Amino acid sequence: MKPFTSVILVCLFAFMGGVFSDQYLKQAMATDPTYKNERQGVRYLDAEGRPRVDIGVMNGQPLQDLYGADGKLRLQFGTYGGSVSAAEKGLPNFTMYDNSGKLRLLFRLAGPNQAPVLILKDKSGRDRLILGLDLWDAKEPAFLVVFDENGRKHDIVGSFAMKPL
Repeated sequence: MKPFTSVILVCLFAFMGGVFSDQYLKQAMATDPTYKNERQGVRYLDAEGRPRVDIGVMNGQPLQDLYGADGKLRLQFGTYGGSVSAAEKGLPNFTMYDNSGKLRLLFRLAGPNQAPVLILKDKSGRDRLILGLDLWDAKEPAFLVVFDENGRKHDIVGSFAMKPL
């Protein structure tokens, strides 16, 4: 009977610790009751009232945004929804933004092959380097392409072709 009593006491104290920490040790994050967006979700604010995290659903797909101390978007991850093709709906994406709030890196699965693709962008938002596996060829050969300052594509390894889905 002694081991059973010990288990019950451990469970009881664990439960009481959870209630205590929930009520008295909350972080300095609060939800924003005025948050309205095209997505369903919640925005968390830091102690100074600045948005830091959005978590929600947009076009039926989960999405999370992380913001810097200046309120600019820094990191976003979720799954594609909305006006994307049926082959890409629900596929994951991960994006990173610079201190100006400009998209600089996109990592996603794309195309009928659901192939991994890494896209690096310059400060003007132009694709400068794309690395991945072929989106169309069933053998999924690797490719690496770069774009010069004039937007001309140069195939380094394999080739990359964007076709409408």
